[in-house]
Amino acid sequence: MKRHNEQSLKDILGEFKQDHKFSQHLSELKLRETWESEMGATISKYTSRIYFRNGILYIKLDSSVLRHELYTNREVVLTKLNKALGEALVKEISLQ
Repeated sequence: MKRHNEQSLKDILGEFKQDHKFSQHLSELKLRETWESEMGATISKYTSRIYFRNGILYIKLDSSVLRHELYTNREVVLTKLNKALGEALVKEISLQ
């Protein structure tokens, strides 16, 4: 018997993600993983908190020297993160 409402698994999961608003949480998880892999172990060691809201990536750092260095190079970091993510997800970086 043939079913009339066949959908691909990708379409079903996409609808589920949109319906339940998981995209924000998934984006935050993806950004945490990307931050650690792209910035390296040394910078990750001084990172105490990462969260993402409304296109802004908030990074809490334990080192003021590192914060200043990343602040001066935030456009490079922004480009690097978005390239690794494969989409322009991050619009701005806030270093705290």
